[in-house]
Amino acid sequence: HNDDIPPGRWRMDYNCYGGIYREVEMIVLSPLHLVEDALFITTPMVSQKQSDIHVNVKIKNQSSTTKTGRVRCQLFDGDASAADFSQTVRVPAGLTIPVPGLDAQIRSTYLWSPKNPHLYSLRVTLFENEKPTDDLDQKIGFRTFYFDAEKGFFLNGEPLKLRGLNRHQGYPGLANAVPVRLQIEDAKVLKQLGANFVRCSHYPQHPAFLSACDSLGILVYEEVASWQHIGGDPFIEIMNQMLNGMIRRDRNHPSIILWGMMNEGRSVKMFKKLQETAHRL
Repeated sequence: HNDDIPPGRWRMDYNCYGGIYREVEMIVLSPLHLVEDALFITTPMVSQKQSDIHVNVKIKNQSSTTKTGRVRCQLFDGDASAADFSQTVRVPAGLTIPVPGLDAQIRSTYLWSPKNPHLYSLRVTLFENEKPTDDLDQKIGFRTFYFDAEKGFFLNGEPLKLRGLNRHQGYPGLANAVPVRLQIEDAKVLKQLGANFVRCSHYPQHPAFLSACDSLGILVYEEVASWQHIGGDPFIEIMNQMLNGMIRRDRNHPSIILWGMMNEGRSVKMFKKLQETAHRL
């Protein structure tokens, strides 16, 4: 036990077990490649008539010479093409460069909601000398949301009552080592219960669970690992690293509407640091 490692208490209502308990993969990349956790898809304007999409992505050049890469973004609605746009950039040796100007307009947009969780597929492909060297695939949804202090939550301009549960990922006999099929099954159970919202208690969730929430139409509050205890500076720094990694990995999920920075904790110092990180990302 270590008080500086979140969640930081040994007598708790849940445990964070050690070791590798989720799937692991090794990805072999070309020297010129896309930075996976830099992919950030934003929708500056959303409406059924027309929506805008902006793709933030970076290219990393780990070779010893300057290289030129072309990034192509293909947006699909099922099998049909909804947008196709690209940009070319020169990347000096040893540097990581953001790709500017990856923007498009989508006409006759299907909006994502719990009743109609319509998903588009985005493929981002990197070409070097017109040969593909790397690609990233991401499901996305077009929606707007906001909270009003007097009137509550609004999705796509309409009020929506949030009804849901907390979710832990433990299973008898498996502890936290829950396979993909059971991650998806939990999301299905929530939907069958009539929930349109889930709070992920209290740690970054399996990508398969979040993807299931995207496809089933369940709004998500994802949270970092804490429970009452707030440690010193090392604890706060680990919490900040965890929040950083969670948001970079999961911010393209249309289901996510809230980032949770602590559970029952009381720390102005940690809150301000994590709040700044959340807004920046």
